[in-house]
Amino acid sequence: MNQITMTGDDWTSDRDRKAQAQAIAARKKTAQELTAQLEKSVAAMQKFINACSACGDPKVLNADDGRQRLREQMQEYATYLDTVTWTK
Repeated sequence: MNQITMTGDDWTSDRDRKAQAQAIAARKKTAQELTAQLEKSVAAMQKFINACSACGDPKVLNADDGRQRLREQMQEYATYLDTVTWTK
């Protein structure tokens, strides 16, 4: 008995293609919303870091400060989300 594998675009129904397109659109919209929120958070965190630095907090001046690294990583991820093409 042979079993046929039904994969690929030829075997995808219109309903499945529509559901996939909707899922991709929802992911893109969510990525855009997340990017906006991350950028707001990065700006707020930078403002806080600047305020701490103005007070002379020695921990903020340290390059290994977790706040600095978190801000950088959030900015990096926001940039990634903004530049990725969400087609598949």
